[in-house]
Amino acid sequence: MIPNHPARLALLGLLALPSCAAEEARLAWPGDTDSWPVVGLTHALQYEAGGQTTFNLVRMDPAAHARYLQTGRFPIGSMLELEIRRSRDDAEPARSGRFAGEVLSRSLHVKDERAGPGSWTFYSRSGGTGIPLPRSAECYGCHATHAAHDQVFTQFYPGLGRR
Repeated sequence: MIPNHPARLALLGLLALPSCAAEEARLAWPGDTDSWPVVGLTHALQYEAGGQTTFNLVRMDPAAHARYLQTGRFPIGSMLELEIRRSRDDAEPARSGRFAGEVLSRSLHVKDERAGPGSWTFYSRSGGTGIPLPRSAECYGCHATHAAHDQVFTQFYPGLGRR
């Protein structure tokens, strides 16, 4: 359990829409994600950037990160943010190589167990709100099949000890 951490409070602050379907609940987006610990950075993995080569930064809410490092388990309420940035090579004084440009999108991966024990929900960002992706979205199957630990790609995240 993550006691009274802002990320946990955001998770507990799910705003129910008129229907009670789990995929229609929205999440108040945490306001401090830029200060969260960076657990991994990948380049050129394909996400939802329309085939562009991107930098993909993953941060984790601080309380869950500390708990994970202690126990090796993601507590309920854990939040990982994926920030996708354009890959650029067009600014001085860069002579070669690439750097992270503007943010293309942000999404959250939240261990909320709304779909059963051990389950996570993916949220896309729309302003200050997270909109859950339907359980039929490709990301659920990919994470269930290829993630190294508890539906998280810890094999790519040195900040999580690559468990």
